[in-house]
Amino acid sequence: MAAGEFFLQAAPGFLPKCIRMMHMDFRFLVRQGFLLAYGVVLLVYFAVLTLLPPGPARSGFLVFAVYSDTAIVGFFFSAAMMFLEKDQNLLVNWYVLPAGFRYYTCARLVTFSVLSLAISLCLYLPFMGIRHITGFSAGVFASVILNIPVGMMLAAKVKKLLNFLLVSVLVLLPQMLPLLDYFGVYRHRGFRLLPGYGVLLLLGGGQDPIAGGIGSWYVIPTLVCSALFTWCCGRYLDRKLRK
Repeated sequence: MAAGEFFLQAAPGFLPKCIRMMHMDFRFLVRQGFLLAYGVVLLVYFAVLTLLPPGPARSGFLVFAVYSDTAIVGFFFSAAMMFLEKDQNLLVNWYVLPAGFRYYTCARLVTFSVLSLAISLCLYLPFMGIRHITGFSAGVFASVILNIPVGMMLAAKVKKLLNFLLVSVLVLLPQMLPLLDYFGVYRHRGFRLLPGYGVLLLLGGGQDPIAGGIGSWYVIPTLVCSALFTWCCGRYLDRKLRK
């Protein structure tokens, strides 16, 4: 069913449209083999966590694995989906809809949020139980909303895959810098002001390893940037892809 026909038949309202679009996204992920790739990544992370002894090493790797999965794997997978959709001329179906790309953006974010949370909980629950699960889940959602819109906007902007891979290194660098400070590799207060640091604190249960307390104010840049990136992504795709 074409996207235009789907919208005509869907129930009115934002939520029913997003649910139907999520269903289409999951079918596309299965058809293109993305879910299989996610499964392989999950098995690798699970094997490493099993080999690590309980304690700081295991919990630290868990934070690193989930953060890198949502920040890097999710970034590239969302962009790869858009490249495939452009190559298969699927995005043209959204041109005729007034708010098509805004629904498209929201549905894509929810799709990857649900997928990332399911994979992350498969890693978290067997080793950490339900301790700090609320903050951990919030960190997964925040990381998805920080990185997926950027990957989508970059994929819409760049036409060639090779150029995308080159530019993405520079785009992802600010998201990787907070890891240096969080794990004590290189301390710098500026890294803690980046939105990714708030995500790391949430994934780690809200405990700030630098100050020794709850670094809740570090989450403020995360919340602001998440809302800003989501808003910009919908508007940018709507303007860029309709040209």
